[in-house]
Amino acid sequence: MAPETVNNPKVLAFGIVVADICCPVIDAIPAAGHLLQVDDIELHCGGCAANLAIGLSRLGVDVSLVGKVGKDIFGTAVRQYLEERGVRTHSVSTADDFVTSKTVVLTVKGEDRRFIHCFGANKALSAGDLMSALSDNVAVVYVGGYLAMPGVDPNETAAALQTARAGGAIVVLDVVLPHVDPDVEMIRRCLKPVLPETDVFAPNEEEAAVITGMKDNPSQAEALLDMGARNVILTRGTNGSYFKSRDEEWEEPPVPIKYVDGAGAGDAFDAGLIFGMLNGLSIKQSMKLASAYGASACRSIGCTAGLLDPQEMHRILRESRL
Repeated sequence: MAPETVNNPKVLAFGIVVADICCPVIDAIPAAGHLLQVDDIELHCGGCAANLAIGLSRLGVDVSLVGKVGKDIFGTAVRQYLEERGVRTHSVSTADDFVTSKTVVLTVKGEDRRFIHCFGANKALSAGDLMSALSDNVAVVYVGGYLAMPGVDPNETAAALQTARAGGAIVVLDVVLPHVDPDVEMIRRCLKPVLPETDVFAPNEEEAAVITGMKDNPSQAEALLDMGARNVILTRGTNGSYFKSRDEEWEEPPVPIKYVDGAGAGDAFDAGLIFGMLNGLSIKQSMKLASAYGASACRSIGCTAGLLDPQEMHRILRESRL
């Protein structure tokens, strides 16, 4: 690891960074050749790692994002967006041969969201970027969007995570799987060297089903533990979450919320979990914060606009300690 510097964060968030172009909720997609007028179309920064970094920074955590953007106006906007929200961007580098990753998000009332996506500079991210960003006082390394970054080599990632853990960091891993025809054998090969270097593996239950071939949460979690993960958390949307280790298992109930948009809920869950652990809570206590923070992301359009304010999260933190 590099010697400690003024740029050393408590959390490194490594992974996908996206410029999200978000329309407000509409009643219907306009017909071909027709124009639909809306009050605004907003530009947000999204992607697993960026969402988590923004969520943690909002709670006062010193966090640095490790990612890639293109040499374009969207890359400039992403950096500005992150910096305005307190996220360190010295490890967000420019991939000269790629455009910044972008997603157009369309939300029709009563329907699931639609996405139009350009993968862009996320293709250029490598495990070497993570290794270069490691420093002696990093408490947590979060990998977001693993399996959706083609330049991130599994063995090199495992080596970087091993280095982080040797320095005392906790490793939290989340994944993104293809929605169509996932190559299960390739997915398992990519996870094989990485899960033994993972302290908390937090896929959703649909991803766990694809990875393991199992239908029920206990069997899914058991299979992931057998693959090397030390602790497994399965997020389950409106059914809450499920935890399993070699010694314990439990279910965490959902937090009721007025649902608007589910984008970023899993990333906010991970941010709440890490926030709890950084404040000395057990995983079980931290999952209460994770559930509340994850649910709050669903209250507004965009991945982070609806997140609970720091005062509310600190109140939940105090109650969890009691």
